[in-house]
Amino acid sequence: MQSMAFRAGVLGAGQMGAGIAATLIRSGVSTTMVDVNQDILDSGSARARQLAAGRSKSTTGQADAAESARIASLLSTSTSPAPLADCNVVIEAVTENEAIKTGIFEALAGVLRDEAILASNTSTIPISRMARSWVHPERFAGMHFFHPAQRMELVEVIRGEQTDDQTVTTLVDLSRRLGKTPIVVRDCPGFLVTRVLFPYLSQALELLLEGVPMDAIDAAAVQFGMPTGPIALYDFIGLDTVLAISRVMAEGYPDRVQTSPLLVEMVRLGRLGQKSGAGFRKHDRNESRRAADPAFESLLRQYQHQHHADSHSPAQEEITDRLFLPMLLEAIRAVDDGIARDPADVDVGVTLGLAFPASRGGILAWCDSEGAGAIMDRSARYNYLGPAFHPPASLPRMAGTKGSFHAPTSPATTVTMPLGPGS
Repeated sequence: MQSMAFRAGVLGAGQMGAGIAATLIRSGVSTTMVDVNQDILDSGSARARQLAAGRSKSTTGQADAAESARIASLLSTSTSPAPLADCNVVIEAVTENEAIKTGIFEALAGVLRDEAILASNTSTIPISRMARSWVHPERFAGMHFFHPAQRMELVEVIRGEQTDDQTVTTLVDLSRRLGKTPIVVRDCPGFLVTRVLFPYLSQALELLLEGVPMDAIDAAAVQFGMPTGPIALYDFIGLDTVLAISRVMAEGYPDRVQTSPLLVEMVRLGRLGQKSGAGFRKHDRNESRRAADPAFESLLRQYQHQHHADSHSPAQEEITDRLFLPMLLEAIRAVDDGIARDPADVDVGVTLGLAFPASRGGILAWCDSEGAGAIMDRSARYNYLGPAFHPPASLPRMAGTKGSFHAPTSPATTVTMPLGPGS
């Protein structure tokens, strides 16, 4: 990638767009941010410059004025897509809605130059399907940053059915230039990281509906080694975002994912989590505190009654199994499906993208340490809960041969070469 001539575009000036733009300009990439809403554009560009300058502070804690000015000069803005005509790569970072995204892609057809790469920051929506809305599907791919984009190290580069090698290589190189760790994955609903995350979130909500206190659910996850629990994570991500993801996942994996009516109702009521001040818990926007919310407890009881909850009080071991076993089984399915080429990519992705405890070496390394046979036996206790707990095809074989995902003498390393046809 030639740094002097390279230009990037960011479509969308919300939190994610601002974070991506900040990451680009902080790394010296000349960037154009586009949003049709001038107020959002002004706010997003100011935030991007602030975030970028915040990482260029001297030891005194003050941002160097000259460096701040240099970073600020790398970002331009527009309510028109016309300036994107000069960009080598344009990253779309609008709301997680396929119709909105594909409508934007169609509108860009006469704007971007033929050799430009268009990348979607989607966390869930299949790339191959969205590529049908772009005039050059071979130069269309996913480039999934994680929130907050300016801090999270991982980038998923998603290869669609028609994405060519040069597009993947360019996005991998760009990710590295931004100081990120890229993993290349094949296309499917949820790709790798969100696909592995969703069983964890789903089981947390199922436990809550069964009568398990949310504090007990979160505590079990933290005890396992996660930085925060799944109920707190719902509020952090935003329940409207989780609902949009849930619908895509339910379409892709209808046997294992269903959209919760409770989640639908919470979004309808405007209980979106931290960004609205209330979700599963009440949030103080100014002091970043959270507390139990009697209004939610009343709503929850209605849905627990419909769910025939019986004040379930499982041991912490059962809560832990319910949260992490389906997560692991989905990771194994992703390997079986060829979504990730190497188990090391799965471990890197889940560790950097989901903060799976690094002390366990990664989710597949955890499977190796427990043993495939032991994972089979533990999962079998929960078969009554449905296909999310049923073993993937490779697990019984691995248990029978006492196999493992990682050779004992070979530490996991990141694989970032393009996944080519047939690889």
